Amino acid sequence: MTNIFLGVSGHGYGHLSQVVPVANKLLTYLPDARFYIHCNLPTEVIEERLNTGNFVHNKVNLDIGLVQITPLEYDVQATFKAYQALYSTYSERVSKLCEFFSESNIDLVIADIPFLAIEAASQSSIPSVAIASLSWDKVIQRCLDDSQQEVREFVDMICTSQAKTNLTLHPSPSMKLDSFPEGQSIPPILLEGKPVADLREKMGITKADERKIVLVSLGGMKTDNLPIDALSRDERFHWLINAEFMSESDHLHAIPRLKGIRYRDLVACVDAIVSKPGYGTAVEAVRYQLPFVFTCRGDFPDEPSIVEWLEAHSCCRQISKNEWLSGEFGDYLAELMNQPLKKQVACNGDEIAAKMIYETFFSDSEKSLTSTDIRDR
Repeated sequence: MTNIFLGVSGHGYGHLSQVVPVANKLLTYLPDARFYIHCNLPTEVIEERLNTGNFVHNKVNLDIGLVQITPLEYDVQATFKAYQALYSTYSERVSKLCEFFSESNIDLVIADIPFLAIEAASQSSIPSVAIASLSWDKVIQRCLDDSQQEVREFVDMICTSQAKTNLTLHPSPSMKLDSFPEGQSIPPILLEGKPVADLREKMGITKADERKIVLVSLGGMKTDNLPIDALSRDERFHWLINAEFMSESDHLHAIPRLKGIRYRDLVACVDAIVSKPGYGTAVEAVRYQLPFVFTCRGDFPDEPSIVEWLEAHSCCRQISKNEWLSGEFGDYLAELMNQPLKKQVACNGDEIAAKMIYETFFSDSEKSLTSTDIRDR
């Protein structure tokens, strides 16, 4: 049995949705693989995405990311204090994870992208892979005050650990990253959905009603920070809204009430999407050629590269945060729906990543980089 550790940032579902497709493809090469997953996301979210029950989930946080107030806002002070706590206990946390690696006979560490996991792998002489379209050193440099000595120490901690990875893969769209060893650019990674054939019927839409379905969401997590009142007044579309508490009408529909349908399957069969330009949503918009209206958080350093990629490969429109929060996107959607589609983009980064990982670490014991090779360096 091959034991693979997956260290996953729990900052939304995006990091999990990058690493799980790679893990699923690895199963074609290593069908007996057992995954040990550390992240603070719900176990059922992992079960729904991973194509094997042969995994152990430890619901722990390996990194901070940013402490969010809403999907569009973060708490600077809480984020700073969280990094202070991590920095002050970093050695102990690394040692504890090294013990876990030893007890679990871990053969490979894949990080997307907790730097703590990379550091522990290095100290345990276990090979590591980083799947990174962004890095937390760039994020906190932008979002915290890097003129402060403590913030510079946080950045140094992250960069020192990230530099120890053995293979770095940058799925497109990726920001420019220099804190990892020279990496390999790969195509986008997508957790593929399956269109729901009778979605309109399940939503209660009559056959005579030809209005388009627009998904309004801030990622896979439910939130109450959506302009539902404004959407209730715009009857040009069927609004499929990722919110738990709302009064439905003939054109307002709550995703949680569509029981038994996965979020990614909904994305695969709607007509347009309104969201923020997170990695997963951007790739879905391009893959399914969905008109995409979005607002940026503004200070996330990976957003410019994602927006540039979206503008090249999708029918999209960026609007202000005020426009977004007030629900003023119906006109933009109508305009985008009349534009010609862009050329399809291959979103097979998971296949390429899995093949590279297998060939680098497992396929040929004489050529592959194994934990023994690392110990002997």
